[in-house]
Amino acid sequence: FINIDSLEYTVSCARSAREYQELFSKNTMNSQLRVFLVFVEFTVASTVTLQNSQLTATISDSGTLLALTPTSFISMTEPVQRNSGVIMTGEAFEVGVTSSGENLVLSPESCPGAQISGASNTTVTFLHKCTSAPWSVQSQFSLRTANVTYVSKTLTVVSTAAVVGTATVVNVSIFGSVRLTSAGNTSTMTDHVTQLNTFDTQYAVAAFGRFPDENSGVYVSITNPFFTASTSTAGSSNGVLLAASYAPNFNVSLNGSVYTADAGILGLVPSLGQCKLGPAPNDLLYTGERLSFVNCVEDFLLDSPARASSTVKVNVAWDENDFQIDAGTAAGQIEYKRIIDRNADFGVTHIVYEPRNSLHASRFNSTDGWGWEAGLWFGMGEVLREDVWNPVTDAVPADILAMLAYAKTKGVKLLAYVYPCLHFMALEEYFSGSGINALDLSYPAVQDWMIATMSAFMQKTGSGGWAWDHDIFTQGASPSQVYAQWRGWMRILSALRMRFPDMVMDHRQTAHRWGPWYQLAGSYVEPIAGDENPETYGVPIPSLHTDHVAADNTRIINYRYAIGQLQPPARIPGFIFHQTERTADNGTDPCFSSSALCYDSNTRDFDLLGYTYSLLSSIGTAGQNNVLTMIPARDMEEYRLLPSRDLAFVQQWLKWTDVNLAYLRNTRPISTLGMPALGSVDGTCAMSANEGYIFLFNPNMVQMSVNLTLDESVGLGPTADVWNILEIFPNKNAPGSVHKYADIIELTLEGSNALVISIFRKAPRHVLNTGANWLTNVEGPVGSTLSFATLDSNVHGVNGVKCIELGADALLNASHRRASVTFGGESPVRHAMRISDTVVPPGFTGGEWSTQFTIPSALSAQLQARAQAYPVPWTANDHKATWLVPSRLLLNVFLTHPDDKMDIQLTIDGTTRALTPAYNSRGLVRPRCFLGWYFDASNVTAGVQHSLTLTLPENLAKGDFQGAFWGNVETIYTSEVTACTVV
Repeated sequence: FINIDSLEYTVSCARSAREYQELFSKNTMNSQLRVFLVFVEFTVASTVTLQNSQLTATISDSGTLLALTPTSFISMTEPVQRNSGVIMTGEAFEVGVTSSGENLVLSPESCPGAQISGASNTTVTFLHKCTSAPWSVQSQFSLRTANVTYVSKTLTVVSTAAVVGTATVVNVSIFGSVRLTSAGNTSTMTDHVTQLNTFDTQYAVAAFGRFPDENSGVYVSITNPFFTASTSTAGSSNGVLLAASYAPNFNVSLNGSVYTADAGILGLVPSLGQCKLGPAPNDLLYTGERLSFVNCVEDFLLDSPARASSTVKVNVAWDENDFQIDAGTAAGQIEYKRIIDRNADFGVTHIVYEPRNSLHASRFNSTDGWGWEAGLWFGMGEVLREDVWNPVTDAVPADILAMLAYAKTKGVKLLAYVYPCLHFMALEEYFSGSGINALDLSYPAVQDWMIATMSAFMQKTGSGGWAWDHDIFTQGASPSQVYAQWRGWMRILSALRMRFPDMVMDHRQTAHRWGPWYQLAGSYVEPIAGDENPETYGVPIPSLHTDHVAADNTRIINYRYAIGQLQPPARIPGFIFHQTERTADNGTDPCFSSSALCYDSNTRDFDLLGYTYSLLSSIGTAGQNNVLTMIPARDMEEYRLLPSRDLAFVQQWLKWTDVNLAYLRNTRPISTLGMPALGSVDGTCAMSANEGYIFLFNPNMVQMSVNLTLDESVGLGPTADVWNILEIFPNKNAPGSVHKYADIIELTLEGSNALVISIFRKAPRHVLNTGANWLTNVEGPVGSTLSFATLDSNVHGVNGVKCIELGADALLNASHRRASVTFGGESPVRHAMRISDTVVPPGFTGGEWSTQFTIPSALSAQLQARAQAYPVPWTANDHKATWLVPSRLLLNVFLTHPDDKMDIQLTIDGTTRALTPAYNSRGLVRPRCFLGWYFDASNVTAGVQHSLTLTLPENLAKGDFQGAFWGNVETIYTSEVTACTVV
């Protein structure tokens, strides 16, 4: 900063003096400034410049970052603006070290006279020798790849003391408190925000500053889960202060020991964009800020080559209670092969394999907290822990290799289930404390043992990867131990990933807490951010379908991952279907924990009519990581009788994720829609090259409509092209619609259902090449009217019915026309349909609600057809699960906040009928798992009008009672068109 004639100017060494002469010549400037610019031109020679295709970083010869400026990139939002970059003042590292009771601060001031020890076009390393203490610090700046828009900085702290002892690295600040201003000096950056980790708010994900006038900004982060960050404008008239640091409390040996700090990131946001990530309270960041940060994280992911052409597809078999299976018996092997076969049918490539194996382990020899050690390491976990078997020196038993070989013939690889911190006796000297998790992973010797043991295990078994659980930290670990154990675990995972680049890793227990920098070597974050058993996550949104409850919860968690942790799409986890209840209806926990009982329980649990909503919820939010849970395999009848159309549906959608991987890489929540909740629609967009897909979800029982603008809020940019919008689900034969950029489209969703649409620049789907524009093969719900926009002024007809011209509508865009098509049929049958046309008054707060209803004969016919197509011999216990026996007609009394203590009375035709409480825990009465009330109306006569009265508690909130709906009903479509009009 210089001051001439009481005017302040900012001069950046990142720009040449000539550029500033040209800039300032536009103004009335005196010669003093021009002389100063000549001086700047001489001093620029003493700086170091790193450059790639996107970014130029200017660094002083003393190792201080001075500026980041764009090499070529231009913002892609409207209005198009060039990011001028940022000037930095005060950028400097600071490392706090404690040694022999002395507190040292290592910084450029205490370690002056930096020397360049290595440099290239994209990397430079400075050596800072400390004068007052036997330490040195290496600082390395790097543009990691050709297209990054950030600079990474790593610090390596080296002890040069010629004594024996230890020191503690107490605190690390990579950049210090750095002041950032616009290189163009066109804006005062006063807007700033720190994004905290939504699952552990004591830690940050990144801190952002903004240049509002340039629609651009900057961010800072550190590549570990434990840093804090702050933003401030205090003390600066122009710009903002960004700071990020962490407290490792990491012990190092003196006399040559080295500590390499986790890399710091300082990056540009080329374009903020015009949209925030979501409505309040999720409106902290702009879409461009998220995109810049996510791109940065993705650059560090170690499994990107393995994801080049396909998505992850893994079945976590403990979700079908595979721990109840004994793979040491012939019957258990047959049953498990059925699990493998069903996964192969679906196109799943990996299975978390966790049956116990009585040939090599005993449930009663388990030392873990859940009694599942007999299933670890493919059944060899106990003997490995006891140090009587090790894959480095010993052979893998033949029965285990036989199961692996069978899986291989089906195109499936098995993942070993492992608890890293158990009492491995070969490492007894590294135990910490007396808890179940005793092994301290911070010791290099422990890490070396793990790497060698796991590598040998994978080589000898042909394992497809790992499922980590039971935590990676010793019980009661101090903050310093947590950091050191995390560092050790990252070294183990990175080494395994480098040796086995295609492996899949499933992470559990606390893995959801640690933010985007935890999963660099892994495959995905912890599905649903916790345990999958129904009691654990409760019922965030009620439904009689367990897969709907799990799906809504999955989307809630994945929204938090995407918005609150800024996880990249490649790390957000799917959760397809549900985990079957572990506890039996009699209250026992077979084959679990300390229970002496072990028997098959809840093996029949597939939600035939709810799974599609779950599958699409997972693909729509986490399509790169397709994690399947309970599949129809263990129960012979579910396995044998699964309808072919449902098998094909799962197959095709999992294949769809591979074909459309380019779009799924850009999945994010739609900016104008919030977190999944009753009363609203939620959704995601997945766009690439200005086209792609939109997934929408309606967790309500009532039909909902939503307006979307075709712009940045759904991932689309300005274009003169037109898009053809087609429905993919639920009605793949719905008429398409044609729209332009910035058009507002209205979409209607059935209750408790999903809607998937494609947005592409290609010909409409329903056009015959006969010289006349006739739409063919169009379908719609019976008795409905559908409308769609078209740019064609000559739409002659639909399905053979000529369209009637009604003239121009001045309210429509001149280039758009709208067609309306009415479909034939009476007594429509719709998914989650109301039992009658009687709508609950908006102000209803309880008391009596009455209506008259008639069960359509077509609905009864649908249920009968389903019973014939899916003739599972249902038991009395099966009837307790509302998602089973899908040939039942269930009358669902839907309340947004149901309570099993409510007194609700039902009368039909003057006769009192008992309502049944439904639980996500099947026959277990668990209030936390309460789904709502229902009546089995299968025996109520169809085609006849009936009267119904519900008496509800008087203290309901307005809108709490949404009405009475039919369950187990699917929409009936028809191609019969009775009328068509074109405006």
